[in-house]
Amino acid sequence: MAGKGMAPTVTVGDVEYLSFAEVARRTNVSSETVRRWVAKKLILTSFVKGRQMITASSLESFLTPQQLEPGVLIPGLCRAVDG
Repeated sequence: MAGKGMAPTVTVGDVEYLSFAEVARRTNVSSETVRRWVAKKLILTSFVKGRQMITASSLESFLTPQQLEPGVLIPGLCRAVDG
């Protein structure tokens, strides 16, 4: 959880980094859900000024639907996509 006074975003050069709380706010889920996504390596993180953060582009990639081939398993689902 972001502490008092910690910015929800940090910009380094032209890269915007988001706190877990900011990702949770933008995706309308809990910070714990964001932590689970990170633990499952569904979304990548970087350390910025000692804080584990998510780039805005990583969040965008995570949220963008991917084209799947028939028969490919989707993480978290129990069945393959039908063709």
